[in-house]
Amino acid sequence: MMKTGEGAHSKALDMTVLILSVGILLFLASYALLIWESPNRLVLIFIPFVLILWCVRRMRDGTLFGLRGKWRLLLGFLSIALLAYSAYYFYSEYHLLLFERAANNNLTDMVLGMMLLALVVLVTWQEMGSPIPLVLMVFVAYAFLGKYLPPDSILHHAGVSFSAFMRFSVLSPDGIFGTLPIAGFTLVMIFLFFAGIVRGFGGLTYIINFSRRITRRFSWGLAQIPVISSLMFGSFSGAAAANVAGTGSFTIPMMKRFGVSPKVAAAIESVASSGGQIVPPVMGVAAFLMADFLGIPYLRVVVIGLVPALVFYLCCAFAVYLITQDLPISKLPRAQREELDEDFHLSDGLPLAVAIFVLLFYLAYLRSSVLVSGMWMLLSYFVMQLLFYLLRGRVSLASLRKFLQDTADGIRSGGASVVGIITLLATMGVIAKMLAVTGLNQDLSFLMVDLSGGNILLLLPLIFIICILMGMAVSTLVVYIVVVLLAAPALMEYGVAPHVAHFTVFYLALLSGITPPVAISVAVACGIANSTFFGTAWVAMKIGLPLFLLPFVFLYKPAILAANLTTTPLAFLQILVGFLAITYGIHSKLKGTMGFMIRFLFGGLGAVGVFSPIPSISWLCLVAVVVLAIVHSRMRRRAGEKGFD
Repeated sequence: MMKTGEGAHSKALDMTVLILSVGILLFLASYALLIWESPNRLVLIFIPFVLILWCVRRMRDGTLFGLRGKWRLLLGFLSIALLAYSAYYFYSEYHLLLFERAANNNLTDMVLGMMLLALVVLVTWQEMGSPIPLVLMVFVAYAFLGKYLPPDSILHHAGVSFSAFMRFSVLSPDGIFGTLPIAGFTLVMIFLFFAGIVRGFGGLTYIINFSRRITRRFSWGLAQIPVISSLMFGSFSGAAAANVAGTGSFTIPMMKRFGVSPKVAAAIESVASSGGQIVPPVMGVAAFLMADFLGIPYLRVVVIGLVPALVFYLCCAFAVYLITQDLPISKLPRAQREELDEDFHLSDGLPLAVAIFVLLFYLAYLRSSVLVSGMWMLLSYFVMQLLFYLLRGRVSLASLRKFLQDTADGIRSGGASVVGIITLLATMGVIAKMLAVTGLNQDLSFLMVDLSGGNILLLLPLIFIICILMGMAVSTLVVYIVVVLLAAPALMEYGVAPHVAHFTVFYLALLSGITPPVAISVAVACGIANSTFFGTAWVAMKIGLPLFLLPFVFLYKPAILAANLTTTPLAFLQILVGFLAITYGIHSKLKGTMGFMIRFLFGGLGAVGVFSPIPSISWLCLVAVVVLAIVHSRMRRRAGEKGFD
């Protein structure tokens, strides 16, 4: 009887999760279409209701506060009631909190504020892990105790009182209600729901099958499936570890089946999936925050990010070709490659293609906001999927039921992503405010400039070290947010343009995913491939060399980020040819003294062509690369061997 009761509770709570997720999505849609309130005030409702969604999910799963049975339900309903009241209280008291009680908050303000802050940190801890809450605790301790440090220390500051801390963290348009969570509400959340809904409708399976279909014509195409599928899936998911887990669960076993060693298969997938974070339009959620930080249109960030992402993926694909061209995966007859195809219909991707087109149409042509554009993208995807389900099922009740079930699964998945990302951004909002209040961000920026001795080439390794150290514990998004607050001002001290500084930090932050000692993307791929961690990481770093070089390229050749039709195409051509030459020098299988000399020549000419400060020398080296490639290819053909290598 107990089990029957618990099963009924679980079903009711699962339905409540769905209702809340749908409610949050409709709440977002009403704001996008009607703009009935300012985002600074709506976030006061939004954060508590995201926490309510978390409470109900944990009650359903039986993991709320580690309690079981009736105590779990009792404490859960009490938390939900307090959160609902806090949403009403802060929304109704908004103007009083902002003006009349700005420096003289009452007891109710403090109690509800402490409860919200504690729950935000707790949810972040349970959804995203302990590192960020621990970092927050360090900065909060520093805010309180920094005044006790030696006065001549760079870390000394005047100190922050408890009331001031509460005001900066919760009781003003800062902290958990500040710029970062507002950006999550108005820019990020619609894409989290979209990614979840695409997964619910089987979008990942379609992308893998599509990659397999377009590459089966070529003997080398099978090895490119992880590159293409990670590029496509990463374009709207943007999370490296999730990308590896999603696409890698298919691509890694496939590569191993056809002769690719476990460490190479894991390395290819981890690098390709890490690159998904730089692919527009989502760019690992960083595109929205970057646009907010820089004060430029989101579409501008997308256009700027397109060219370096293309350079990376072309070089990644070339490296995979060189590594696998002598393996069985690149020697399968076409008939055998076509046998791998499962039931696939190209038209299945039409809803996704239409949705992306609608997004770009609203952003580029109608100049709508990101939220409005994303909402119409989501609506168009729903309409197209509904038409597909009805047409295939010949307008049957079963097809409508299947559509509703997939929709529900997708919205649940999107809601789960919203809880983690939004609470993370709220916690990061408190950290960012503590950095600003104590002046630590400026102090550390000045310190980095001093340590670099006026040499920007020494500053980048310092930023890289900070990114790797932070990347040992947190995601790329968090690394970018924290490090850009510290490092972007230091880069701009050297005259680097703001957008170049932000892209430089963003690309450096990505490297933590494939660089030991943690390298989360590599770790996930190793788990699937059953390969050794450090061996896989070494191969991944060689394949991902463009990611290591592009931050330096941004400073040497900022034209690649100019996003115009005059300088950017030439910069793209220079960098692409140079990087392809470097990639050939590293991954070519030429042996012997002559082989080593040819590889060294390609790599050296490519590096000088990319990094030479003298344009004439740069172009001369790149022309030499092209000539060398033509001559080398003809020599290989005369020797009776196929391919470039």
